[in-house]
Amino acid sequence: MEIIKFKDLSFSYENDLVLSNINLTINKNDFVILMGNNGSGKSTLLKLLIGELTNFKGEIELFGQNIKEFSDWKRIGYVPQISRDNSTNFPISVKEMILLNLYQEFNFFNLPKPRHKRQVMDIIKSFKLEDLADRDFNTLSGGQKQRVMIAKAMVHNPEVLIFDEPTVGVDRESKEDFYDLINHLHIHHDLTIILVTHESDNLDKFNYKKYMLKEKELLENV
Repeated sequence: MEIIKFKDLSFSYENDLVLSNINLTINKNDFVILMGNNGSGKSTLLKLLIGELTNFKGEIELFGQNIKEFSDWKRIGYVPQISRDNSTNFPISVKEMILLNLYQEFNFFNLPKPRHKRQVMDIIKSFKLEDLADRDFNTLSGGQKQRVMIAKAMVHNPEVLIFDEPTVGVDRESKEDFYDLINHLHIHHDLTIILVTHESDNLDKFNYKKYMLKEKELLENV
């Protein structure tokens, strides 16, 4: 089953061409690694994929539907780049941070329903975050923040999980924990994984498809 499809995709910032004639099909339960140097267009491709950028040429399909008509975004989980320096401008507990991803389902008064609180506690238990549930997210280490952000992305039970440079700002042990976690999610939860990175450490354990963005084009198995 095709989950994501780029067809003859090109994108420019004003007159600056960033991506040229990108063609890629990602199927259900694929593990895709997208590599490239800084400035190669990796983040731009992600922003196109999650609908943040729309002024592109070519086609993007999600679950067989044109992205311009797609609305079921709960099927896609996105984990942004995280580091020890990431913080909010206000205190927020781990429970509240995860709950934010259910905001659109709150009641008329913008308050969570009991089932939303149950969803959050279920995902906290699944990710073994009970000891951190009431901690201020801003006080956590890089590895702890990363785990919380994955739990936040998973609270909707998505079919695709997308990571943007997930190993930046975390220590070696946290990196190993991260890769063990996403391997578990891929195998046991049947998730399609898209991992954007510039690091190749710890990847040998995975059965993945690797692509490289270079000189505005997408190259396979480089």
